[in-house]
Amino acid sequence: MSESSTRPSLVCLLLACAAFGPYLAPGVRTEQVAVYGAALLVLLSTAWVTRLPQATGAAQAAMSLMVVQATALCVGVIGAGQVQYVKAPGSAVSGFDNLLLPLAVIISVLTLVGPARRHATLKTVCTVVVIAACANAALAWLSTTTDVSAWLSLWWSHAGGLTDSVWVEQVETGRYTGMFVQPAEAGEFYSVAALAAVYRLRYRPVLLIAAIAAITIGGLLSVSKVFLFVGAPVAVVQFFVMPGRRGLRYSIMAAACYLAAVAATWEHLDRLGITLPTQFTEGGGDLNLFTGGRFGGAGPATVATGWELVITYSPIVGFGAAGLSIPYDNGWLEAAVTGGLLGAIAYTAVFAALIAGCSRLRRTGNAADLALAFGLVAVAIGTSFGLPGTTANRVATVLWLLLSLLLFVRADHAESSTPPGRHRPSAVPKRSLTPTT
Repeated sequence: MSESSTRPSLVCLLLACAAFGPYLAPGVRTEQVAVYGAALLVLLSTAWVTRLPQATGAAQAAMSLMVVQATALCVGVIGAGQVQYVKAPGSAVSGFDNLLLPLAVIISVLTLVGPARRHATLKTVCTVVVIAACANAALAWLSTTTDVSAWLSLWWSHAGGLTDSVWVEQVETGRYTGMFVQPAEAGEFYSVAALAAVYRLRYRPVLLIAAIAAITIGGLLSVSKVFLFVGAPVAVVQFFVMPGRRGLRYSIMAAACYLAAVAATWEHLDRLGITLPTQFTEGGGDLNLFTGGRFGGAGPATVATGWELVITYSPIVGFGAAGLSIPYDNGWLEAAVTGGLLGAIAYTAVFAALIAGCSRLRRTGNAADLALAFGLVAVAIGTSFGLPGTTANRVATVLWLLLSLLLFVRADHAESSTPPGRHRPSAVPKRSLTPTT
């Protein structure tokens, strides 16, 4: 495939769009069909044999660690029988899907996208993410006044009907997430979209402010602590470190949009207990409140309870791909339940590989790419304290698309962070001092 071909960008565009597609059948999302279908075609083409060895060290380390996790998922079935009388197993298909889908995205990107098409593809994916986030925010806002559950049911996986859907339960408590079932997943997506907006629209301030305002409203309507405490702060930092048109007026306008969004959705913030300190959960205190019971509480769904089961029954390899039928309210908990301490260590090492990839990216001299990469890694790590940030439905495809383009595909040395419309002066040969005859 030619480096100048637009086909890689179109394939990544398809994968990005598919992440926001509906369920095609019970338990089968559009993104799964697109991601695994693209990966299958890539593997059949054998182009991956020559492309994968050309990937960056961060890519090779991350893929190797994912293979370690996959091995732990297979071996962990040994420990599953020891806990079956205490807690029922989960879904083995979901367990493998959570790990294999990111790996399929990485392999597809590395095979299809070369250095010459890396930047163009990255911009394409960022554009799709920003548009999808704004559309989902508008849909969430519509949900506050209109019953759209009949249409949105296409985006939910509910075996027991609408009344049993987690999405419906969230709406009943005043949390509007659009196409996402879990507020935490919506919060992570809006966090990624905010970073993509700052990166893609940094030279178009009016569009950037409009996009950030819409994304902020969406994040606040979902009442996601992931967005409020992780994504929004990281996006603010990125706004000031990202090269582009900045200034006092620009900053004031962005701050005004943020305050306007907060004011527009203020009534929903009391769901967090921020304005109602008397609603602290009993026995949990501040930590239990701001982590939604994940830490500091004594309920059966807390992270501590899940870790206790792992340490007690199968600490080394966990319980295999099926895991346990408990909420994975933490990335390390999911890795430990399915792969034991081996899986949790590998999960942590993946983040180390990503950080190392960011350090390598500094040598390319592209400050914009570096800022986006660091921001995405920070969001992935911060989100993992509240949900499996690297395997969340829909978000995982988008996250690994961006990370692969930024950190795994080798950068073209001709790339620069020169603003659009501005060009480096071409080298002019020195005039010879010897007179011509």
